[in-house]
Amino acid sequence: MSAIITELMAFADSSATTVAHFKQIALALPANTAQVWPGGATFNSIQAAINSITGASPQEQYQVAVGSGTFKENIVMKDYVYVIGSGQDVTVITAPPQSSPFNGVVNSASGGGISELTINAPGSGWGNWPIGIKISGTGKFHISGVTINCGAGSNGDNVRGITNNTGAYTGSVVLGECIINATGDSQSAVLGVELFGNGMVMLINLCTIQSKNGMQNLGVSTAAQANVTLDDSKIIASNFALYNSDGASPITANQCTIDGPVSSGVVVNN
Repeated sequence: MSAIITELMAFADSSATTVAHFKQIALALPANTAQVWPGGATFNSIQAAINSITGASPQEQYQVAVGSGTFKENIVMKDYVYVIGSGQDVTVITAPPQSSPFNGVVNSASGGGISELTINAPGSGWGNWPIGIKISGTGKFHISGVTINCGAGSNGDNVRGITNNTGAYTGSVVLGECIINATGDSQSAVLGVELFGNGMVMLINLCTIQSKNGMQNLGVSTAAQANVTLDDSKIIASNFALYNSDGASPITANQCTIDGPVSSGVVVNN
């Protein structure tokens, strides 16, 4: 096992402990409130709670516990901050699609994560980008217990569940126990997970990723020497379930259910 994968697994274990503790705090909050720890200040939006945080660091990480309800806002994370909802069925973040690939409903940072909620990125007209999570940081980011629904009912959009389509193309992401539903129409490009960049690493564990409809639909796509490892996951797409687009961006799938074609440069171990 490589050093980076060992490091990411340790990061995921530590993050899971944090999530379990602060989900209990989130469950006790009134609807449509967010509370910052340490400190305990309460806000009526997730972004206001994040914006109140100063001085977050590896030595002093912050958590934003989020109550039930639908939060209609785009989220820009800060480094070393975790956003933890009350559960995928009760905490929802939703925002209209963007006009470029530079932003998603949630925009990540380094050293933190987002967990226990649903992200809706509804579709719209031609040229818009319904993106669930835009990977923006250059460090580690943990996504766990998250459902992402993007593009349903769209008309010619560029649908992405998770992408780092623009940016530094570095960093690493752990994706665990998530569901990604990316849906387009006959003119759409639809990707569940899209990863670019030498040094960009993603671990996907116990997830379901489905891309459907569209003139092109891909489950997990890599380019420019990005590296993805999937374990015990289900990937569904009719064009390519797993797509190593340039032959130099390895994808390894271990004990996965794969419904759809697999490109060259993908290793499947079952």
